[in-house]
Amino acid sequence: AGIAAGIALALADLSGPGLIAGALGLGALILWLADRRHARPAPPATAVAAERRRGLEQRIAHRREADRRHAADIARRKRAAADVRTAAARTGIADQAPEAQAAALAAWQDRRHRRLADLERQGTDWDALQRELAGDTLAQVSEEARRRRAEAAERAAGIDPAALAASGPVSGQRMAEAKARAAAARDAFRTADGELQALADRLPSVADAEDDLAAADRALEQVRNLGRTLDTTIAFLERAADRVHRSVAPVLRTTLLEWLPRVTGGRYTDCKVDPESLQVDVRSGEDPWRPAHLLSHGTAEQVYLLLRLALARHLVARPEICPLLLDDAVAAGDADRKDALLETLHAIAADTQVILFTHEEDVRAWAERRLATPHDLLTLLPHPPAPPERATAAPR
Repeated sequence: AGIAAGIALALADLSGPGLIAGALGLGALILWLADRRHARPAPPATAVAAERRRGLEQRIAHRREADRRHAADIARRKRAAADVRTAAARTGIADQAPEAQAAALAAWQDRRHRRLADLERQGTDWDALQRELAGDTLAQVSEEARRRRAEAAERAAGIDPAALAASGPVSGQRMAEAKARAAAARDAFRTADGELQALADRLPSVADAEDDLAAADRALEQVRNLGRTLDTTIAFLERAADRVHRSVAPVLRTTLLEWLPRVTGGRYTDCKVDPESLQVDVRSGEDPWRPAHLLSHGTAEQVYLLLRLALARHLVARPEICPLLLDDAVAAGDADRKDALLETLHAIAADTQVILFTHEEDVRAWAERRLATPHDLLTLLPHPPAPPERATAAPR
């Protein structure tokens, strides 16, 4: 419609007033043709193209299904080849192509079937022998054979030799069959006798078995008694541990709080003690708890020194007092913290004997200033002599 109107206007502009009516008629004709084009059905070529499209879509779907089946077949072939390689490795077949390994496995399976058939025949023969023995031992079978031979000899002694001769000779076939049965019976007897001897060698005597049983019964009773003792001991220790956990933690915390602010210079004022692991956590005010072993080396040493003091006080029965023997317990601190810890030990020494070993001169100087009597400070090794001064030559 827009194109038709444009053409009509163009014709009107180019041809002047005389052709306006013709332009309007031409525009109307173009509009009518446009409406007819949209209204009529699709030409046959479009229907053919749609049919071809459906055919191509079906062929594509079939091709995709064939590709999927082909991929599945390849995956199954790979799995079968992997199974063949695994079976070949288990049966000791060398690494080859899958087809060769499959053939080797088939041959191995055939040999296996033949071996199983042989074993089955041997088992059948063994069952037949057991049925022949009917539960008797070899000694009983031998005794029965001896008895029957004697009986046969006795019966043969009462027969007229002429009658035996008149009965005719035994045929070769019957003789061969009798010899074969005799040989089979002899082989079976020897096999059974060997097995019986091996079984007799493996079995212990009844007396030894009874002694072993009695010893095992005694050992079992000892183990049961030990188990009951251990159960009682564990229960007792658990109850004791519960009592200690309930009692030791408050005591240790009280002793630590008595000296902790002084030792740490007021930096930490609160603490708690885990009674199972003896881990000490400290803090100041409402700050977060900090494990003592994660503090500086000097602070951790001082905190756990106070913990040892608390344990010494708690574990010793009153009125006894356990002395403290310390080896360079203040070496890890700086000068101020070292003085604070020495003052703490000096205060503790008011009711607990404290023996401190050290090689530091500043600790010795502190002891000379603070200790009351000369015997409170003992020198185990003399001071090393000062190195001699080197003589210097006068300049020339």
